[in-house]
Amino acid sequence: MHHSSSQHQFQDQEWYNPSSSNILWKIGRDPHIHIKEFFAVCTTITNRGENDEEIHLRLFPFSLKDKAKEWLYSLPSGSITSWVDLTAKFLSKLFPAHCTNKIRKEIMGVQQLDGEPFHEYWECYQRLLNSCLHHGIDQHYLGQNYNYNCGQQDEYLHCCDF
Repeated sequence: MHHSSSQHQFQDQEWYNPSSSNILWKIGRDPHIHIKEFFAVCTTITNRGENDEEIHLRLFPFSLKDKAKEWLYSLPSGSITSWVDLTAKFLSKLFPAHCTNKIRKEIMGVQQLDGEPFHEYWECYQRLLNSCLHHGIDQHYLGQNYNYNCGQQDEYLHCCDF
């Protein structure tokens, strides 16, 4: 069987088939989980001449459905210029501010309990951070907060004694 050059070129590349994906997202699911699942799918995709950001921007609409897709298509043309823009708008629209504030408070207040193994505290802390990727807490402040709240309060406070 003879293939035209365009068919041959298509067969030489790996392509994403949106209809075969089960990561379609609609309002009501955690948007952070959707982004992580979307990234997992995108890591399996290569297209010569496109970088990861271009692939993400091109394929993201196919991962949405219903009102989430309607929201994306309602954005003004040219309002999304990068993956950072898209995820910021996606999360701010579809992850309510009160949820962000609640998780931000939990992140800042998490403490290692007396007798709690470090790995359990660390897993809890990481789970909180990953549940709200757009928490907006400065990395330096997160480090200070982590050191203070993981059972090192005494050392943290004594370092300020003169």
